[in-house]
Amino acid sequence: MAEDTVQHAPFSVAHQLNRDAMAVLAVRHNIANTNEGWDDCLASDLETKVLDELYPYLWLVARKEAAHIDPLHEHLVHKRTIVLAEEPKLHLVRYYETVYVKPVPDYLLNCSIWQQHILNVDPQPVQDRPPDQTRYDKYRAAVGFLRSYSFLIRHESDFIIAQKANLLPKYISFQRFQAFIQPFRSMSDDHVSHRYQYGQFRLTRLNWAVRITSIIWLIKQGSTSW
Repeated sequence: MAEDTVQHAPFSVAHQLNRDAMAVLAVRHNIANTNEGWDDCLASDLETKVLDELYPYLWLVARKEAAHIDPLHEHLVHKRTIVLAEEPKLHLVRYYETVYVKPVPDYLLNCSIWQQHILNVDPQPVQDRPPDQTRYDKYRAAVGFLRSYSFLIRHESDFIIAQKANLLPKYISFQRFQAFIQPFRSMSDDHVSHRYQYGQFRLTRLNWAVRITSIIWLIKQGSTSW
C-alpha cells in the first residue's frame, strides 16, 4: 500500500494539453480501452525496472541530481544527434554523440487518464485494479518522466527542437506547454521513481554498473562462477 494517496493530477483541467476521449486515445495507441489495457500501456511506456533496480549503485556512474539534464538546444551545441526512442529505459541515455529521448505520449497530457488510470483514485471495482503500490509506482514514473521534460525544454528554442524531432504533438503551443509543465518543475524527488532522481546517463557507464551489480549478486549468492 502506498504511503501517500494522490488525488489530483499535477496539472489542472484548464491546462491539460489533450482532451481526446479515452476511447480515441486507446485506438491511437492500439490498446483495449480497459483498465488492464491502460495498465499494460503505462507499464510499457513508463517502467524502467533495470534502472530502478540499479538505484543503489547509480551514484557510481552519474550525479544524483534530477536537474542534471541538458536542454535540447545544448545537445545541438555539442553536436549531438537527438534520436527518438520509444523504450523508456533509453530516455536521456547518451552513447557518444547520440542522445536518446522518449517522446511524450499524448495521453499523459490528458486529465482523465491521470484520474482514472494513474492516480490512487479508484472509481472502478477493486478486483479490476492493480494494488495501490503498483499504481503509485506508475504515478511516480509518470511524474518523473514529465519532470525530465521540464529540464529538456527550458526555452522556446528547445520547444521548437522537440516538435521538429516529434517528441511533442504539433498542435501544442509553447505558451500552453509552459503552463502545463510548470507544476512538474517544482515536484520533489519524493514524487518520482528512483530512475528520475537522476538525470541523463552515459550508456558506457550504465553497462559498467550492470556488470558490477552482477558480480555483487553472484557474491551474495555464494557463487564463484563469473
